[in-house]
Amino acid sequence: MCEYCEYEGCGRKEHKGGEGYCIFHCDKRDFAEKEIKKFEKEFWGYFEERNLTEWSQESSPPGELDFRGFRFPTDFSFEGIEFKKAVDFRRAVFIGGACFKSAIFSSKVHFLGAGFEGRTTFENAEFKGKAEFAGTKFIEGSVSFKEANFEEANFTLSKFFNCTANCTETKFKGKANFGLAQFNGDVLFFKAEFNSKANFEGAKFIDCKADFRSARFCDSAKFVGDCFPSSASFYHSVFEQPKKVEFESMDLSNVSFLHCHGIENFRFVDENWNIKYGRNAVYDEIKLDKSKDKNYRLVEEVYRKLRLNYERNLRFSEAGDFYIGEMEMRRKNARVKNKIEYALIIFYNLASHYGESYLRPLYWMFGITFLFALGYAEFNSLNPFNFELGDIFRFLGYFGISMSVFFQMPPEYLPYTFAITLERLLGALFVALFVLALRRKFKKGGE
Repeated sequence: MCEYCEYEGCGRKEHKGGEGYCIFHCDKRDFAEKEIKKFEKEFWGYFEERNLTEWSQESSPPGELDFRGFRFPTDFSFEGIEFKKAVDFRRAVFIGGACFKSAIFSSKVHFLGAGFEGRTTFENAEFKGKAEFAGTKFIEGSVSFKEANFEEANFTLSKFFNCTANCTETKFKGKANFGLAQFNGDVLFFKAEFNSKANFEGAKFIDCKADFRSARFCDSAKFVGDCFPSSASFYHSVFEQPKKVEFESMDLSNVSFLHCHGIENFRFVDENWNIKYGRNAVYDEIKLDKSKDKNYRLVEEVYRKLRLNYERNLRFSEAGDFYIGEMEMRRKNARVKNKIEYALIIFYNLASHYGESYLRPLYWMFGITFLFALGYAEFNSLNPFNFELGDIFRFLGYFGISMSVFFQMPPEYLPYTFAITLERLLGALFVALFVLALRRKFKKGGE
């Protein structure tokens, strides 16, 4: 008695040994060469019959190319094939991977819930309609979309298990949605181009590198959640509309923004950076400490852009951290190239923490006036450390003289010695540093 395929809506005859399924829907892991050839013959016959764009008046127009639940043998190839109609590969399984190199999808294509096991390639493929890869699983091996062109792509909830993904020079003309996608192998978006909205909300790059080097984002881009627990690079990436770029609720301690265009206008919300010496620090500085190539200028540029971003958004505390990072990079670069500049930056740091601390100049003021008071006392044969009441009061008198000299009000009877001139110069310098630091604090809202 003839049995029919148990796959819902199929209706084809059961394949011998197919355990209730037709030759298209049965498992082919143990297929012999003869059975594979039979599958190919029947599949391509069905394909040519359905892939028509013209038909006779007597025949009814064929519907879309329906390959739902098909199980393809190892390394099945669609290389160079043109799909002239909408294609449905929902829940299809490609054992041992598949080749869609240079394939043309003239209309919408569904890969919802499909599974690719092994090396898979869509290199140079052309998706002229929407490409649905929602819930698709790529297992082991690699998948390549290198130089592919997407009219619109949806990879929501897709999963890449121990599978590298290559999207080098891939072009996404319409929306590119990678929301809640999960990557468990290195991902390469090198020179990829997103001409419309790019969504990575809830996407996760786990134990892998996310490489967006030289990628171009022409519209909005959204990265939300713990996207990059391992590492990510936006080196030389270009965001043409940076005010539409969001990094929200995420850890940026492993993300590189070297030479990233537009970072000064990104929207950062509830983000975390590295902590170095109690301040926020970017990944590029942490990496620089371990690298032989000490290009401090590039990291200084990142800090400067972030400082401008946070100042514009009135987040002055973090802006102060990035300003310190900027000055630290300038100091380290000067140590290599300009010794005088290096010394001045060192002094600026010690004197007022690059203008971020008004307390440091106060400490210096007290220390300088105290030391000069000791000098004046010693010059007048007074030992302030005798701890006799009379000597202590006399020392306080010299301390008052030192204070008046420091603040440019020396007593008229004092001669203009080198010590007096030096203290007045130091006084003018540290008062200026104190005023600048205090002004910076008030400007930032008194934080």
